[in-house]
Amino acid sequence: MGLLIVSSMVITYHRIVILRDYEVLAHISCDPARESCFAETCDPLDDSECPNAESERTSYYKIIHKQAKLIPLCDPNEETCPELSCTVDEEGCSIEYCDSSAVEEGMSCDNL
Repeated sequence: MGLLIVSSMVITYHRIVILRDYEVLAHISCDPARESCFAETCDPLDDSECPNAESERTSYYKIIHKQAKLIPLCDPNEETCPELSCTVDEEGCSIEYCDSSAVEEGMSCDNL
C-alpha cells in the first residue's frame, strides 16, 4: 500500500512540476473600447491599494486559458516578461471575453 502511495506521489510530481501538464487561467489586459471586457471595481474601504481617484478604480480584463508548459518561465511583474497570449493555431489556448453567460457574482461586463 505504501509503495502505491509513493508511486502516485512521484507520478503526480512529475506531471505537475516537471512536465507542467495543467491549464492556467489568468487575467490579461483588455481594451474596453475595442473588446467586450470583464470589469472589476475596487473599493478603497476594503482594499488599501485601491486608487483614490474614482476614475482609476475600475480595471478591465479578459481571461486566458493556456497550458502551463507553453508559458515562459519568468516573473510576470517584470517588464521583460511578455504578457500571456495565444499564438495562431495554438492547441489548448483560448481567450474568454465577457458576455452575460460568463458573468459571476462580483463581476460585470463593460460591453461595446
